[in-house]
Amino acid sequence: IMERKNAVGLLVLCAVLHLAVSDKPSSLCTPYGSGPNYGNTDLQYERAHFVLTTDIQTYVTDRYNDSIYRYPSSDAARPNDPTGKFDRNFSQPSGAAYYAPDDDLFIADIGNNRIVVTDKDGVFKRDWQPAAPPAQMNAPHDIAIGPPSEGSKLYITDTAANRMVIFERNESYVGEFSVDDEDPTSCAFDSQYRLYVTHKALGMVFIHELDDLDNPRKVLIEDGVKPKQINIGPNDEVLIATSESNGGTEFGAVRIYANLDKDSNNSYCAVANLVPLDGEPASREAYGVDVDPVNKYLWVTDGPREVSGQGGHVYVYVFDSALIPTPTPTPPETPTPTPTPTASSVREIPKVLVLCILAFIGFWL
Repeated sequence: IMERKNAVGLLVLCAVLHLAVSDKPSSLCTPYGSGPNYGNTDLQYERAHFVLTTDIQTYVTDRYNDSIYRYPSSDAARPNDPTGKFDRNFSQPSGAAYYAPDDDLFIADIGNNRIVVTDKDGVFKRDWQPAAPPAQMNAPHDIAIGPPSEGSKLYITDTAANRMVIFERNESYVGEFSVDDEDPTSCAFDSQYRLYVTHKALGMVFIHELDDLDNPRKVLIEDGVKPKQINIGPNDEVLIATSESNGGTEFGAVRIYANLDKDSNNSYCAVANLVPLDGEPASREAYGVDVDPVNKYLWVTDGPREVSGQGGHVYVYVFDSALIPTPTPTPPETPTPTPTPTASSVREIPKVLVLCILAFIGFWL
């Protein structure tokens, strides 16, 4: 009798373990080399901020040191050895976008309320700082380049003005649209030129169609999750750097979605929580995330929540989009008839469950 009770207990335990394991998301990103790469202390990252990757270089803005570091995208093993650092009298540089045909790197300069344009190596070309409405900006944070069919215009999160503002690349003001009086933080286009905009205060992402910019779909990430930079992966994966909370401690993470839509079950994978080094503030925030389109390296930045705290890091991961869980579609409103099962439609029994059943039978006999 005792052996039979043990067998029943084993079967129940196996079933629980099976459910626990099958519900966990797959590991999507692994650290490059032996582990995550931290910014060298000689660089004095105070708060490594937004990231932009191109097929040639990766750029990391260090917002509180008013500088931008650039790295060769093909050499992700050395994020603490940049090929250059440039400062164009920045005051809190933030997001950036690169227009390859003209070799124009557009940089949002928050404190100066301007856009700076350099070449890919940081050589200054021009800047613009409109002094009067409606073109005048108030703490621009990020930039995304629109479709070539419409002239590759610049879409800018004009954060303190609670709007998205649109410019031609030659600085001409085009227009704007409101974002519900909630500070927009970061923006990015997917391959279909849907515009994604993060709202840290709301914990939401707005998804705008270009033919109906004033009526976005609004997606709540999760209660208590504050989205920062957003970017789009090589297969339209949605990458979001976040600040999250666990037991009162803020920590940084990166959420990666195969699809982000309010009508879907938004399954996601998460990069391992970003943790401080010894002696650094415990509360962290992830700020920047992007994927190198050629080498498929995922670049992530973080820093302390405290404005005066130092300890900003640059992490590099190997990105494998094949491991992103596929979202489960919302069930249809009207039920459909249940077809008669056939040999080809019967769900395959998981191997772990088969082993458990065999173990149960063995104990029973």
